[in-house]
Amino acid sequence: MRIQSLVAHPTRLLAGLVLLVAATGCGSSEGESSDTGATSTTTTQTAAEAEVSLPAPGEPWDVLFLASKFEVATEYVLSQYEELAEEFLGVDVRVKGLTTESTKAWSILQQVRNLGFPGMAEEVAEAEIIVVIAYPQGSDEGAPTQIDEARDVCKRPGNTKPMDSDVVAGEEFWEPYRLLLDQIYTEIWRLRDGTPTVLIAGEVSEGYLPTQRDVGIEEECRAWFEAWSNASRQAAEAHGARWVSLYDLLNGPGHDIDPFEMGWTGPTELQPTLGTRKLNDVGSALVADALAAAGFTPAEAP
Repeated sequence: MRIQSLVAHPTRLLAGLVLLVAATGCGSSEGESSDTGATSTTTTQTAAEAEVSLPAPGEPWDVLFLASKFEVATEYVLSQYEELAEEFLGVDVRVKGLTTESTKAWSILQQVRNLGFPGMAEEVAEAEIIVVIAYPQGSDEGAPTQIDEARDVCKRPGNTKPMDSDVVAGEEFWEPYRLLLDQIYTEIWRLRDGTPTVLIAGEVSEGYLPTQRDVGIEEECRAWFEAWSNASRQAAEAHGARWVSLYDLLNGPGHDIDPFEMGWTGPTELQPTLGTRKLNDVGSALVADALAAAGFTPAEAP
């Protein structure tokens, strides 16, 4: 049975509890490994700490989400993050998401380079806040790699193809993806050209836990997802981005919670036809709060 709303504003209550855990160090704490090997580094910030980053009075801030509109940059996430940012910063905030559905790292790199996506480089150059969440599939210049093959095992119902957890967790396995992330962040900093920038990065939640449990491959698939999370975090931190683990947020610190069962993905009263693994209005509130809790102080370019 999916968890239902018991209070008037359940999303804010749940978000507050989750962010309190992150801020106080319960579960996975900043810079430390959880029981499963992944990390969560959501960081909170006071208004005083952000004073140096406030724009001139009357000047709006632009926010650009380089992330999936189904699992991260939903309409609800964009609107709620905009509201939270305006409340914190005291200025108008304009939030934009990608117009394309392709958010693999290779595609995002092409977009920020204006290769087939005119105007995206200009969007990056003008955005004071940039959120990057890039999928690892297609890391060989858009072509599938071992990363894709291993992920397909975890997404196809009834597929019991063996997967070597040690290989999946190895740095060499993820090197093509890491190289793409390095290029994405390098291009972002080049386009920003020394202008103060709030840079936030993360990953998404795992929506296939029931399928994996049914065929007995949950452990192997968790190894894939945690390795992706770690590779993403290492690249983000190497390039000065603040890390927000949506995997920890929506799958729990043990990465064994099904977001659908929690009511964070799938149909709701406001979105009755939403797909099972798509972030809904309830989950979107959690994500928006977590991203806002990362703060609004400009990052330092490496």
